[in-house]
Amino acid sequence: MTGAGLSVNSGIPDFRSQGGLWTRFPPSEYGTRAAMRQNPAKVWGMLSALYETIHAAQPNTGHAALAELEQARVLLGVVTQNVDGLHRKAGSHRILRMHGNAHILRCMDCGQRVDAPAEARCEQCGAWRVPEIVFFGDPMPPGVMEEAATMLKHAGGLLLIGTASEVWPATELPVQAVAAGLPVVEFNLATTGLGKRLELPLVKGDASLTLPAFAKALLG
Repeated sequence: MTGAGLSVNSGIPDFRSQGGLWTRFPPSEYGTRAAMRQNPAKVWGMLSALYETIHAAQPNTGHAALAELEQARVLLGVVTQNVDGLHRKAGSHRILRMHGNAHILRCMDCGQRVDAPAEARCEQCGAWRVPEIVFFGDPMPPGVMEEAATMLKHAGGLLLIGTASEVWPATELPVQAVAAGLPVVEFNLATTGLGKRLELPLVKGDASLTLPAFAKALLG
């Protein structure tokens, strides 16, 4: 399971860190579905900044290591909280997107779906488009947690990579893994609150460095 920390070395700041999106655009004003309905032009100011960042980003060696492990049939798949699309760019195939996909835009009126980048307004009906991402207060895309739980049943363990482990229901996956007796290892700069509570071992450091080393150790 991956979070924003994995993409920092790709040029995408953690949303809550210095320079991150939520330090410039308060989530209560820009990060809700209600804000999008009430003032889409304002929210698109935030979305434009998001797209400027993610369209310039490229996968780092951490993303590449996970894709290599999947290709070698060591990794069953990736469950990600990121919307940046970098796992797909790196070559991962089985990707469960907990918070949606910023690379797909949907018209709020006619429902037409297009690939980003695209105009903020629909060429077909003139209404505003919205990315298919999870805003604050939105439910997770249907079936994602169920599929993640099914994948976990066939797994030998869980890697918890670059995530603060604070957002529910994403935090349920490592809890389920520990309850099932599976090893769970954090790859992060420091142990998270969840990691302390579950007494998880930590591979400390930048995931773009530690994951390639981990993959090399596994694959020889």
